[in-house]
Amino acid sequence: MKPVRLFLILILLLFSLTAGAGARIAAAADFPPITDAERALTSVSGEPNAPAVVLFKKGEFRMSGYKSGAFYPYFRVQARVKILTEEGKSSGEISVGHNEFERLQSFEARTVLPDGRVIPVPREAKFRRRLSRSARYYTTVVAFPAVEVGAILDYSYELKFDFSSIPDPWFFSEEIPVLSSEMIYLLPREVHARIWTRDPFQVGIQRETHESSRGAELRAWAQNLPSIPDDPYGPPHGDLATQIMMLPTAISTEFAHLRLGESWSNICKLMEEDYGRVRRRDGGVAKKSREIAASGTPVEKAKALYRFVRDEIQTAP
Repeated sequence: MKPVRLFLILILLLFSLTAGAGARIAAAADFPPITDAERALTSVSGEPNAPAVVLFKKGEFRMSGYKSGAFYPYFRVQARVKILTEEGKSSGEISVGHNEFERLQSFEARTVLPDGRVIPVPREAKFRRRLSRSARYYTTVVAFPAVEVGAILDYSYELKFDFSSIPDPWFFSEEIPVLSSEMIYLLPREVHARIWTRDPFQVGIQRETHESSRGAELRAWAQNLPSIPDDPYGPPHGDLATQIMMLPTAISTEFAHLRLGESWSNICKLMEEDYGRVRRRDGGVAKKSREIAASGTPVEKAKALYRFVRDEIQTAP
């Protein structure tokens, strides 16, 4: 039996013991009240010319089996942004990436004007763009209404995950300053995980862990994060962002112990089946490679392929 199939079977077996089939994810809660400090904020310390600021953003990833009634893994995000200048109005549009294994649901958003009026984001303000037909990757773009200087933008959404999926790294940082950002991972007792962080600006990522009969709750947070420079010739966003990632390393049940991300060899075994499928459906990669590197020495061919990948292949939306 292929490792990936064994992994999925064990996941289903483990989580069916602790969760009821057909359970629904709870709807997103109401937005927290806007504080007097948030209403009064007009600039950010250390970045007085910042066009906008993330007042807070929170992420929560609950893995299946952590709590009865949570059959599917899900990832919830809630954030609040304030527009500080005319230039900051460009922050009145957000994009959420998702695919067939990470399904977007429960999206809610609103604009709160300086005079206190609340304008919900209408359904027609959202549209979905297909980025990859083969991978079925989409991005949902949301335009907030009535964006003006001093407006506060609230939004929240959930991604329902496939059984074997885990979220991408959580970026505490953004292209604009972030006053507060936190991420919570909720893992069942049977799952062992490793936490990886990156803090290039030495902001300081705080962490705490709580154990209970349901499993482990890991909370990580950071405050007063500077904006990431928008330099088209500089390092990519992912290299500069303060971030955290959770990687499951093993699953232990009374029936079996399955090693996952403990080593590169384990990861390669788990990916073996997907790798073979991709090679069989290369989408014309082999033909294109022969066109790019049609002649020359092996070194020249390698350089030609490298230049093409460097300059032409888009790796992120």
